[in-house]
Amino acid sequence: MGWKRILGYLIYTIVLLLVYFLIVDTGTLLQEETGADGGPGLYVPLLYVIIGILLGLPILVRQFRSDGNWTISGAMIVFMGLPMLYFACYPLLAVHGPGFLTLASGSLNELLMSGRMQLPGIAVGFILMTCVYKEKTSGFGGRW
Repeated sequence: MGWKRILGYLIYTIVLLLVYFLIVDTGTLLQEETGADGGPGLYVPLLYVIIGILLGLPILVRQFRSDGNWTISGAMIVFMGLPMLYFACYPLLAVHGPGFLTLASGSLNELLMSGRMQLPGIAVGFILMTCVYKEKTSGFGGRW
């Protein structure tokens, strides 16, 4: 492994950590400022989408270098992206959305409302970056 690649990974890791700490700091500030009144603090879980986008960026860049036709994975969007988007947007839905979209009660509801669920937001960003890919075409029988 060359020094350029090592330096690239090091810079990428530093950028990821800086963005993470910035998002955590911003989220904490928003939640302290707004409390539980339904203000901008409800958007905190959506800030983590940025980290997911950064994590998926190298995969998308690698796709640009490969040959083939661009394809969107509808199954990934429907069966992974939409459920994760639901959980990432849950605090907004619980306060501002229709009642049938929220959970009745329980510990999962409390966890989702606490704003401490970072994984769904990260997953949404990662899925956005990786659901678009190049499908390799073969010589005969492949698409033109």
